[in-house]
Amino acid sequence: MNTIVLGFIEVIDQALEMLGKLTADEYKASAAPVVEFPIGSHFRHILDLFFAARDGIKNGVIDYDKRRRGHPVETNINIAVEEYRELLNWANTLNDDLLQKKIIIRTEALISSKGIAEIDSNFGRELLFVSSHAVHHYAVIYAALKFLNIDVTNNFGYAPATATFIKNE
Repeated sequence: MNTIVLGFIEVIDQALEMLGKLTADEYKASAAPVVEFPIGSHFRHILDLFFAARDGIKNGVIDYDKRRRGHPVETNINIAVEEYRELLNWANTLNDDLLQKKIIIRTEALISSKGIAEIDSNFGRELLFVSSHAVHHYAVIYAALKFLNIDVTNNFGYAPATATFIKNE
């Protein structure tokens, strides 16, 4: 299996491992003022980008602004687990040809007004992006959980290069 796909699968596995350790109340918890949004909101956001990539490969356009704010996945840990498992099953079907597929990325690029940018990419590059983006949100989740005195898996939120660095110390 391709390294990009394996990395994506590892990112999903990290989420499933963490979700398996959290209670329903911990999933809904907020570490405000350190981290404004509840834990479940971060998992929803990650899932939204994963689904944007998955759905975008079907029509040739990934729209990263397609979000499900307020969706029950933000407060229901069981829905989050179900969605990550769905993505894991899909990830196991990915192949090298699909990773090379050209795709258009559409996203808002301005804060001051609505300004949508479109740029060419390929699916493999975007799978790397959503994986890396998820790891950064895992780091925020890690900080929020630590602030709330909730036990956290030691490598949760570590970028692959950080994990390599630590192993080589």
